[in-house]
Amino acid sequence: MKTKTFVQKIEYIAEKFSGKTAIKTVDKVLSYEQLNRKSNCVATIINDKLDRDSNVSLLFDHDENIVIGILGVLKAQKTYVALNKSYPKERLMNILKDCESNLLLTDSKNLALAYKLNYESKQNISIVNIDELNEVFTNNAVTSSDDKDAYIIYTSGSTGKPKGVVQTISTINHFIEYYIKELDINENDNILLTTSYSHTVSVLDIFSALLTGATLSIYDISYSLGIDHFIKWLSLAEITIIHTVPVFYRYFVCKIDNKLILSKIRLILLGGEDVFKTDFQLYKDSFPESTYFINLYGQSEVLVGTINILNKESKNERASVSIGYPVEILNAYVIDNEDKELNIYETGELVFEGESLTTRYLNLPNETNDLFDFIGDKKILRTGDLVKKLPDGTLEFIGRKDFQFKINGNRVNPKEIEIILDKMENVAKSIVVPINNERQEKYIAAYYTSNSKTQIQKKEITDYLLDKLPEYMIPSSFIYLENFPVGETGKIMRNKLPQFTMEDIVVVPDVISESLSSIWKKVFDITEVGMFDNFFQLGGNSLLATEMINMIYFEFDLELKLNSIFENQTIFELSKLIKSKI
Repeated sequence: MKTKTFVQKIEYIAEKFSGKTAIKTVDKVLSYEQLNRKSNCVATIINDKLDRDSNVSLLFDHDENIVIGILGVLKAQKTYVALNKSYPKERLMNILKDCESNLLLTDSKNLALAYKLNYESKQNISIVNIDELNEVFTNNAVTSSDDKDAYIIYTSGSTGKPKGVVQTISTINHFIEYYIKELDINENDNILLTTSYSHTVSVLDIFSALLTGATLSIYDISYSLGIDHFIKWLSLAEITIIHTVPVFYRYFVCKIDNKLILSKIRLILLGGEDVFKTDFQLYKDSFPESTYFINLYGQSEVLVGTINILNKESKNERASVSIGYPVEILNAYVIDNEDKELNIYETGELVFEGESLTTRYLNLPNETNDLFDFIGDKKILRTGDLVKKLPDGTLEFIGRKDFQFKINGNRVNPKEIEIILDKMENVAKSIVVPINNERQEKYIAAYYTSNSKTQIQKKEITDYLLDKLPEYMIPSSFIYLENFPVGETGKIMRNKLPQFTMEDIVVVPDVISESLSSIWKKVFDITEVGMFDNFFQLGGNSLLATEMINMIYFEFDLELKLNSIFENQTIFELSKLIKSKI
């Protein structure tokens, strides 16, 4: 019997589990049969409009349509490009121009934005509203092949624009087979998807469900009704696998009073950021004996490179949880600057050799060449990450060779922020760095000098950047310097940059600020908070900002936008804003 291709395997599962729930959201349920039919009609319209290899962009909310669109594109033997609608319009237009999409799939909720992007980018892209398509019963994968590009996912770049990471169907197929086998994912699982489809993590969750007959439960954290609503939904959804970033894991688990809510979860997978000893202890204190705690390491260029599977009997005496062992489908090496393999406890760059690797960056041949290299006859991918091997064979993550870092699982190349900020009127030069708060969680600080030798209003800088960058790349602190500290050679000394501190101002609290203090204490689960404590230094992020905005709405009957928190980062500033609006 001829071996099934990746898409044919998905269609086989859809037929085998036709009446079973494939996708579940807060308000919708789709069976495998319904998902297959809807994706068939998407594939049919794509093939009607496109007669050659092409990239198809997707513009949806975080709901069932992302899976319908992705599957439809792959059935049509095309490459999907995920557009995150929360990104600024300028960034979305840059992506559309770079990937040269001929077709944009969207739905009724996002149709107006799709037309606006097409018009302003002057790309002349065909736009299809999948809500208006009729269902098609015939499968489209009869002539499908795995020897094609599956997707282009954009990540932070060094040119001031995002860069597209290209991955092939065969690579996804190769890795997902391993992932399913290693974690014993099956038709009885219910996998939670909170990560945007514009992030590589979504690939693991979506396809491990579709290739096993598991249920994919999609929940939109960004536009939810708050953490209490999520926890209530989680208690009813019967989730068995949660794959998320550490910052969200810490937040929602600490908010759960009744641990029975977690009783059906068999796998808690964390990735995208450092995982600490305290995270492992939280797992031990909160989850049932049958649950496994898993730390995954990966990049957009490497779906998952290492895995560390722990249980309640496992020991972890180090401050952080190791990223584990290289996955069996990859070879991993820790090398020095001369490409020599290092011994235990020696820090060096982690490189990979194997099939589950990206093929290239889109339209960036020089960066692609820098990514790959040869050690003897071995073609290796350089991660740029520094690790060291521990005596048990696991790897400990140390940091980066360059200045890149991750925020909430998203890669941030500070050069991209700096290039954009340097173009702002009156900004002479900027440097962007990550800063750790007391919880060892990162936020972003931007230091800048000014052509006018005067400090620029924080709101002015934030508004400028919000038009050009995703919110997770917006610095939380802007620090004006007359000059940067430099060494004898004239090179800027980053380690001499001053720390950001709040002014020591005494203010008498009023009713609004006292209410805000109560909200902050609940959000951060702390007993004391000052009028000038910084939201981001306390551990704030976009998730907590969304939660706080929701609580402010119920407390003051006032709707605030997310950028209100970026522009007013203390109780003192936020209370002034609220007073001006009520």
